[in-house]
Amino acid sequence: MVPALNLVAITQKELTRLKWEGHYWKAQHQRSCKREARLKEELEQKEALICDLRHRLFGKKSEAGGTPQAVEQQPTQAPNRPRGQQRGSRGHGRTLRPDLPVVEERHELQGDSCFCSHCGLPYIPFPGDEEADIFEIDVKAYRRRVYRQRYQKSCSCPPTANSPAIIVAPPPAKVIPRSPYGTSIWVHILLGKFLYAQPLHRILRELQGYGLSLASGTITGGLYKIAALFTPLKQAWYEHQMSESQFHNDESRWEVFAAVDGKVGHRWYLFGHQIPRGYLLPGSAHAERCRTDGSFFGTGGAQSDCGV
Repeated sequence: MVPALNLVAITQKELTRLKWEGHYWKAQHQRSCKREARLKEELEQKEALICDLRHRLFGKKSEAGGTPQAVEQQPTQAPNRPRGQQRGSRGHGRTLRPDLPVVEERHELQGDSCFCSHCGLPYIPFPGDEEADIFEIDVKAYRRRVYRQRYQKSCSCPPTANSPAIIVAPPPAKVIPRSPYGTSIWVHILLGKFLYAQPLHRILRELQGYGLSLASGTITGGLYKIAALFTPLKQAWYEHQMSESQFHNDESRWEVFAAVDGKVGHRWYLFGHQIPRGYLLPGSAHAERCRTDGSFFGTGGAQSDCGV
């Protein structure tokens, strides 16, 4: 037998209210689910960060020295002689620097110092000079003003697109077109940032001491434009390295303080490959650069101290 259905009679107003409440609580449930998922993701990231910081602070160091007991067992020996150049030994003299340009200066006596203190007669020049070298550094910013000569036609030929009535000498070559900053400024910034490991704000303060004030946003935008100029050089390094048969690999921890989707923490690895001729090609991914089975390096030998 089919059970009888219990029918309940409600008004249209009550039905509309019940439907509205159902949609409302359904939306609240979806919002709570999204909020719970977001909180779980934030909790996982924070737990991973705490684990990373705890490992840095309390974890084992891979390059730790020997145990204190082993250090204490080593006998202490007094040095036979003090460090450095010994007293009485012959030195190498002052270092000559013949590659530096010479700026000559002539100093002459002025005033009463050029006369005899007894009779008052003047001193006359004596053959030969007393010479002394002083090494100096003079760095300053200057404004390079370029005057481009204009020329006009001396003939009666009508001007055309290939032969206008007035022509101008070409502008000087610059790294960034239409930029007021010359090549020497960008060379100074690139060397300071990537060769001497100086932060950008310190380089700008140094240039300010030379008399040139630059905005950090201007230099940052210029570096983004210059980055495209190194693409052929990077490809040439890669092709040259892949032509070798022996490699030496080493990785180093590299902190990147930038938020990346799917990456927890700021720890990255900078991986370097060195060939016998001394070229270096840095990588960005530890797992991709650490393959020594021949699939990445081709045929040949590879030496690495990394573990995957």
